[in-house]
Amino acid sequence: MSAHRLEQDQGTRNRNRVIAEILRRPGLSRTDIGNAVGLNVASVSRITRDLIDANLIRESDAFGPKGRPGRRFVGLKPNGDGGYIIGIGLNAFRQSVTLADLENRKIAEWVSSDTPDKDGEAFMRLCLAQAAEMLGDHVTDRSRFFGVGIAVAAELSRDRSQILRAPVFGWDKPIAIAEIVREVLEAPLVLDTPTSAINKAEAEQGLGIGFANLTTLYCSLGFGIGIRQQGDDNGAGQEFGRVLTESKAPDGSGRTLSQACGGLSLLEVTRGSVALSGQPDATLSAMLVEDVVRAVNDAQIQALLRERGKRTAEYFALVLEVGQPERVLLAGALAKSPDFVSGFQQALKTCLGHPDRRPDVRCSDMTPTGASRWLSLRDNVAMGNLDLASLKQETTA
Repeated sequence: MSAHRLEQDQGTRNRNRVIAEILRRPGLSRTDIGNAVGLNVASVSRITRDLIDANLIRESDAFGPKGRPGRRFVGLKPNGDGGYIIGIGLNAFRQSVTLADLENRKIAEWVSSDTPDKDGEAFMRLCLAQAAEMLGDHVTDRSRFFGVGIAVAAELSRDRSQILRAPVFGWDKPIAIAEIVREVLEAPLVLDTPTSAINKAEAEQGLGIGFANLTTLYCSLGFGIGIRQQGDDNGAGQEFGRVLTESKAPDGSGRTLSQACGGLSLLEVTRGSVALSGQPDATLSAMLVEDVVRAVNDAQIQALLRERGKRTAEYFALVLEVGQPERVLLAGALAKSPDFVSGFQQALKTCLGHPDRRPDVRCSDMTPTGASRWLSLRDNVAMGNLDLASLKQETTA
């Protein structure tokens, strides 16, 4: 590789790091950005000038000493109108498509009114058709549309950008989703599971900021696990999480960990097996949310939720002890229950013993769709191969 090419590649990496930092922490000064990414102020100034000229970022109000000696700093923020992304979040409870700008402000949204049927490709095409309609209604310059993020409750092939199967929807055939996105929207795609997407989003701009080791448990009908080790969200960690939730629970019931700890086992008690028979996961998810709300005035459901939280901590304690996350995030319907969360926290004290071995536990409000938008901003904008020259020309035209 030529020295010129190496220099170009390094320049692109530096630019991507600067964009990522501005998206992550809007309002930082050039000095703060340089300190965060390891570049001098002159380099950051050159990069940010190019980004401003391409209409991707803008200067915000000055901050710092006012009315007394000392230079004031100018912050840098994403320019909302400078670009757009699509985020698609699909799980049993909700399936939605949103259009957002570079400040991650939601511009338009479509929520499916029907449970997806077994034709997964047809449903994905429906979602992308809704995205195309939003773009037609709100984005006049398609060169400013930078890509799609999808967070779907499914087994994925990230290398091939395929949805392999999604039992929650009854999808049992592979879907070449990246090819469909290119066909319908002519855009790049980033694909992930809801739990992994939430874990990544929180690590970069939410409750996980500053934690190199972060674990997210998505607690709904079943369980999902997102793992971040030493600041890395690698595919091996995500595959480990999937295999773990499908492992047999140690209670001799023959159920998986996901079945034993998840909300479905709660519904079997509160609703009865007959009432659950034949119900789609979307209906079951709605029932679970209802039970979490009902628990406020129902001591029996409160006790059941505390027991599920305790069981979850006990069954996953070994994983937490080995992985040693500094923080554990609980997300999903069960995480909305104070009883489930308190049961989880209390059991951790017993399972992990010494306080130094116990992670801090927080609850995440991040949704799969919100996480999918952040994935698109990170992978398609911050880490994307943007053509700044064309964007600059278009801005000055």
